[in-house]
Amino acid sequence: MDAGALPNRSLLENERIVDTRKPSLLGESAFWVGIALIVIAILIFLVTAFFMPKYNYTIGFLLKFISINASILSSLPAGPTVLEIIGLLYVVYAELAVYFKEYIITNYRIMYKRGVISKDINIMMPDKISDVSVDISIKERLLGLGSVIIRLEEVSKPQIAMSAINDPYGFQNGVLKLINKETFGSGAATKADVSGQPGKRPEDPYALGGQRNTEGQKGPSTGDDDGNN
Repeated sequence: MDAGALPNRSLLENERIVDTRKPSLLGESAFWVGIALIVIAILIFLVTAFFMPKYNYTIGFLLKFISINASILSSLPAGPTVLEIIGLLYVVYAELAVYFKEYIITNYRIMYKRGVISKDINIMMPDKISDVSVDISIKERLLGLGSVIIRLEEVSKPQIAMSAINDPYGFQNGVLKLINKETFGSGAATKADVSGQPGKRPEDPYALGGQRNTEGQKGPSTGDDDGNN
């Protein structure tokens, strides 16, 4: 099982995962900051190598002040190397942020799981959701991504954004189906759906007492009827 996947012990009895998504790495701002720093570092390295042959600010020049001998790295230019290291740290941070973040729809609830060291899981029950919308920024539109915004009735948690996911409308439909099942379904229908059988909407209230008798129905007798008889 994937390390970021929800463990079975976090699921309720008869609960199963319907849909699970992870945000795209391309939607993380830290990723693009890291890529930009790496590109700048490469450009600076090329400029110093071809146009500044007497550039003496190397890694060895900096390390000698702290009494560290790194002969392999000593000839590298200090500025580009430091920028590249910082850029790689940004990329690694973005990778970890995506790897430990997950959006989950089960047949009972919606969960937003995140956290590298400490785990934080936001649980949203379908009957507490007031609105589900899709928000696509310019960056997300260019990347083919989108964000699903879930607004809750609770004042303390006005909305939860599940950002940078592929096919946001598909995820939105999954949440809406769960809400519809909670709104129009019954407890028996929910259990039937868990067992793999299609759920049913509440039956016609007339059917609860049998078929409506629309033929041969007689209203209350009146005096005229008695007189005719």
